[in-house]
Amino acid sequence: MRLLPESFLIALLVTLTPGPTTATIIGMTIRDGRATAHLTMLGTCIGVLVWGALSELGVSALIVASQWAYEVLRVGGALALVVLGLRTLVARHQSNGDVQGSGSSASRALGLASRTLD
Repeated sequence: MRLLPESFLIALLVTLTPGPTTATIIGMTIRDGRATAHLTMLGTCIGVLVWGALSELGVSALIVASQWAYEVLRVGGALALVVLGLRTLVARHQSNGDVQGSGSSASRALGLASRTLD
């Protein structure tokens, strides 16, 4: 039981370390303001719920048991992130570097994709 305090400290540090979802929300706040960031957070929360529901349905066990399912998820997630990045670059290029007002559905979708694929 001596490892419990050390394990707790590591879990705390990992939990408090900002990840890609935090960076997405901060970026949306800086770029488009508070309302858009709230929509991105809503998408993030929906992503957490989807991830949790899929885990409860046994998708996590399937991914652990099947190398093929893991590879499909890994490659699919990478492709989705590449598409999100390319869409951002194209939108930035089309608007001469100023990507204001990306829309509420786009903000929710970005939060959902970021959290679900993380």
